[in-house]
Amino acid sequence: MHALPDPLGEADEVIRRSLMKRRGMFEPDDFDDLRSEVMLRLVRRLEDREAEPIASFPDYVAIVAFHVVDDYVRKRYPDRARLANRIRFTLTRDDRFALWEIGRELVAGLPAWEGRRAIPFSGGMAVDHTDIPGSLLGIFRESGGPLGLHAIVSLFWKPGRPVAAPAPAPAPQMDRTNVGEKLWKEIRDLPLRQRIALLLHLRDDSGESALVHLGVGRDEIAATLGMPDAELAAIWEALPLDDNRIAARLEATRQQVINLRKCARERLARRIARW
Repeated sequence: MHALPDPLGEADEVIRRSLMKRRGMFEPDDFDDLRSEVMLRLVRRLEDREAEPIASFPDYVAIVAFHVVDDYVRKRYPDRARLANRIRFTLTRDDRFALWEIGRELVAGLPAWEGRRAIPFSGGMAVDHTDIPGSLLGIFRESGGPLGLHAIVSLFWKPGRPVAAPAPAPAPQMDRTNVGEKLWKEIRDLPLRQRIALLLHLRDDSGESALVHLGVGRDEIAATLGMPDAELAAIWEALPLDDNRIAARLEATRQQVINLRKCARERLARRIARW
């Protein structure tokens, strides 16, 4: 193998370490393909002379590697991605649980554990996909400490195991007949980065993407997000995106994405109050 030019040569070890941290999420034979995809994305980023400077290149490399694995999982195992969305939604909406970030890892557990690092855990307890809150309580009782989000998802999901769907929740009435064209116009009038932070994260009561309930064509949604139709189609099945993935698209921090979405909601609330 030819030596890689700097800074890619320095990035190679970071890529390998980052991929090994998620080795349980992909087949061993796919390791080299994933590494090559990370390198390709880095080359494209380094060749983009209009992009903002990268504050910490090793951190950026690790984030790209994590996203490459996430994209691999979503494409190869879409049911796992949907299940992960449901678990994460429960962790953020149910007061019995907490979800926090340490470094680049999402950690979950009971509220009293918040801020602690994840512990190793390989419990083999049975879980019920139709009762995620009950299963999470059982997992945390057995673990006795916080766990990494990906480790939790792995307890629920194994390749080839069917994922039972929850009872469908009533879809929020977010179509044009109920919310009206005025709200959609207000959304379109938001600054672009606020629109992206809001819409790519938009969820319904079951944790799935709420874009399907807007009563708006996908082409119009793509235009509102400032992206080609094909680009939206490529990520449609992965929606809603988590804040880290939105942050990567915006080349921002996770907290900046949260702040953008908060500003968007506050502006919409002010505009609606005037109707």
